[in-house]
Amino acid sequence: MIPSTKNTFGFAQEAMQFWDFKNPKLTHLGDSGNSVYLVQTENQKFILRLTSTAYRTKPENQAELEFLLHLNKNGVKVNFPILSKNTNLVEEITSSNDLTCSVFNFVEGEFVKPSSELWNKEMFLNWGKTLGQIHKFAMTFEPKSNCDRWHWNEEVLIRDAKILIPKSDSKSFEELEFLIERIGLLPKIKENYGLVHADFAPQNFAYGKNGLFAFDFGNCCYHWFVSDLAISLSVLRRQKEKEKYQEWIFEGYEKVKPLPNSELQNLDLFFRLRLLYVYLSRLYKFGMNPTKEEKKILVELKSRVHQKLSLM
Repeated sequence: MIPSTKNTFGFAQEAMQFWDFKNPKLTHLGDSGNSVYLVQTENQKFILRLTSTAYRTKPENQAELEFLLHLNKNGVKVNFPILSKNTNLVEEITSSNDLTCSVFNFVEGEFVKPSSELWNKEMFLNWGKTLGQIHKFAMTFEPKSNCDRWHWNEEVLIRDAKILIPKSDSKSFEELEFLIERIGLLPKIKENYGLVHADFAPQNFAYGKNGLFAFDFGNCCYHWFVSDLAISLSVLRRQKEKEKYQEWIFEGYEKVKPLPNSELQNLDLFFRLRLLYVYLSRLYKFGMNPTKEEKKILVELKSRVHQKLSLM
């Protein structure tokens, strides 16, 4: 299971010593792979992230934040990291054996839902444009330190998939082996392969009068850029006007980066990988003894993997 980051308020308070905030007020926002807090000072807001090193190592976090600084330097709207008083991007919490901390600027905007007035062509154009910018500047990114992120097939869920998938689930094993082999044969050049966000959808960007700001790059890794598009489009699959939304995202993307048909032909392949990844993530999260409700979720996710669904 993902290491627990609950009951971290004391560690969050301790983390504040590394940044020069006057009388910061901490509000716990949630826990997933990380524990996240809103930091409020008299006239500013920030985001504090606590991460278990069993989930993401300090060098992995360092590489992620260096990538964010690179994107921000090149004009991409992201929630960038704030250097500590020690001029570090990542600090270690000494009273904990396995927690690191980082602080980010706070981005204003709305988590856009289909019911929102902002769910319109302009938002989708910005969605595609921002994703295109991330990929465009990933092509020029070189880590400043010796730290780096993993490649897609080194990610813990893919690496340990044969352990996570129940032995009785032969169809998921077959899908895993097919996708790893088939995707692994794709051409890999700087124009189509580099650091990707790996979870770019409305839950991970804020949109408003100042534009669209991307955040939560915690899953970023080296992958084919088209995989990011497949992930984005996967959240629209049940929308009635999904074809129009896809067209708008592509239009925005191509304003900053070409989108060859040879890459788009592989969208369904990466969508199938995404379905498998989500199934693996829940197997990992729920552990050996899932609840009755969690078992229902696993049955549904397994069914999607077996169906080898297409995006459209």
